[in-house]
Amino acid sequence: TQKIIQYARNKSDLTVKALTLASGDQLVYADNANLTAEPLLLIHGFGGNKDNFTRIADELGSYHLIIPDLLGFGESSKPMTADYRSEAQATRLHELLQAKGFDSGIHIGGNSMGGAISVAYAAKYPNDVKSLWLVDSAGFWSVGVTKSLENATLEHNPLLINKTEDIYNLYNFVMYKPPYIPKSVKAVFAQERIANKELDAKILEQIVTDTVEERAQVIAEYDIPTLVTWGEKDQVIKPETVNVIKEI
Repeated sequence: TQKIIQYARNKSDLTVKALTLASGDQLVYADNANLTAEPLLLIHGFGGNKDNFTRIADELGSYHLIIPDLLGFGESSKPMTADYRSEAQATRLHELLQAKGFDSGIHIGGNSMGGAISVAYAAKYPNDVKSLWLVDSAGFWSVGVTKSLENATLEHNPLLINKTEDIYNLYNFVMYKPPYIPKSVKAVFAQERIANKELDAKILEQIVTDTVEERAQVIAEYDIPTLVTWGEKDQVIKPETVNVIKEI
C-alpha cells in the first residue's frame, strides 16, 4: 500500500513534510517543488487525508501545492480533546502557511468538510485569500441532510468505519464512480479508520453542527472569487446547497 501511495506522490512531484504547531501537535503535509508559483492549499474532507488529492496534483502542478493532513487525520497528530471545528482547523492551516512564508495571494480548494474549513479560513483572513474552490462543501446546513443520512447516528453512520466491509460500502456511498483501488489496499485504509473510530465520531459530532453560512457573508463582502462545483448524485451533502451559496 505504501509503495502504491509513494508511486502516486512521486508522479505528482509531491514530498511529505511536517510542521510542529505552537500547540505541540504535528501537522503533516505534502507539497511540490514549484516554489515560485502561486500557493494553492488543498483541504480534504472528513475521513480523508492529503493523498485524496495525489492523483490530480500533477494536473495542478502550475501552482505551489500545499496539501495537509488536517489535525485528527492521516499522519498528523490526533489529540482527543482538540477543537476540530472549521475555524480551529483554519487557524492551524494559517500557522502552516505563515511558517512557509505565505501571507497573501493564497488560493484555497476544499472538499466537503474541507470546503467548510476553506470558508472559515477566507472569513478569518480575507485579505490573504485570492480565490476559493468549494467542492461539495459542508457547513451550509440550513438546506438539511440528504435522505440517505436522515436516520444516521454516531453509532450507525455510513461515514464511520467499524469493520473492513464498511470501507467498501463507504467508497460507493461517497463517490458515484469510485476509482479503482485494490481490495487489499482498501482493507489497509479500513484498519486505519477503525483504529481512529472514536476520534472520527467525536470530530463528526463537532462538524455536523458547525455552520459557516454567516462567515460566508464575509467572502461576499470582500468579493473573493469563488468557484463552486458539485456532484449531482452527492449522497452526503445536498446538491441544493449550491442555491444557498449562490444567494449569499
